[in-house]
Amino acid sequence: MKRLTTIWVCLLLGLQFLPSGWGGLTAHADESHAPPVEDGWVRVSTAEQLMSVAQNQELYLSQNIRLTSDIDLTGYEWIPLGGNGRPAFSGTFDGRGHVVSGIRVVDDALEYAGFFGQSSGTIRNLGVE
Repeated sequence: MKRLTTIWVCLLLGLQFLPSGWGGLTAHADESHAPPVEDGWVRVSTAEQLMSVAQNQELYLSQNIRLTSDIDLTGYEWIPLGGNGRPAFSGTFDGRGHVVSGIRVVDDALEYAGFFGQSSGTIRNLGVE
């Protein structure tokens, strides 16, 4: 029993010396809601996936993003895509005729507020209510 405890302690102490990101040990925002990427498009179908994009903008600001359904953000605090200390959104956001509703930006200190803060990319077929 003592030997088994010693082995576990050594293994746990050794984990701290592994490179960052090895084996999925790096902590990130809730990745269970990260949208899938298919054929070069980030495919967003739920409010949780869209919030994951907003909360992890550094990963998505230059990507091609496509909505696959209408999304209701009621109850969420939206973070505008691009701007406000981040680069402008420079990818393509294709709403495919879908609507994002219930957007609420609550940070009064933002210079740019809306669904997009700043964009130099392409935004098409997107309804915002």
